[in-house]
Amino acid sequence: MKISRWLSKCLLLLFVSLGCLGQTVYQLKAGNKEFQERMSYYRPKNVESFDLFYDQIIDSLESRDYRVMADLIKYPIKVEVKGKYITLLSRAEFVKRGELIMEDNFIKLLLCEREKLYCVSQGVQLGRGELWFNTMTEDDREIWKLIAINN
Repeated sequence: MKISRWLSKCLLLLFVSLGCLGQTVYQLKAGNKEFQERMSYYRPKNVESFDLFYDQIIDSLESRDYRVMADLIKYPIKVEVKGKYITLLSRAEFVKRGELIMEDNFIKLLLCEREKLYCVSQGVQLGRGELWFNTMTEDDREIWKLIAINN
């Protein structure tokens, strides 16, 4: 089990260091007509709000602003920190551990895959499922939240 975990991290580092060459593009680009049609099918009320939410995600990744990203997460959320899975219960916990959760190579991978989104009934995934987004009801309105970080 630990060997496969180590191997997957090595492959991730290799992938990032190659500058994302050789990726299979099976997702759809944000803003792409086909992506918008899929969004309209699965999330008819939330197509426009996704663009704003997604811009905030990308901006927070580029600037390494864990405070902004923390506001976009649905808690509790399970993440990996130093090889162990932990459950974060609050925004403050994410901000405190942000650098450990969102390591440089992981952020580089996410930014490299920023236009590769796939919309299904479970939500929207970035890249190959490293981040998952979905709508939540909060104060009688539906908003987008980051629901999974597969780091």
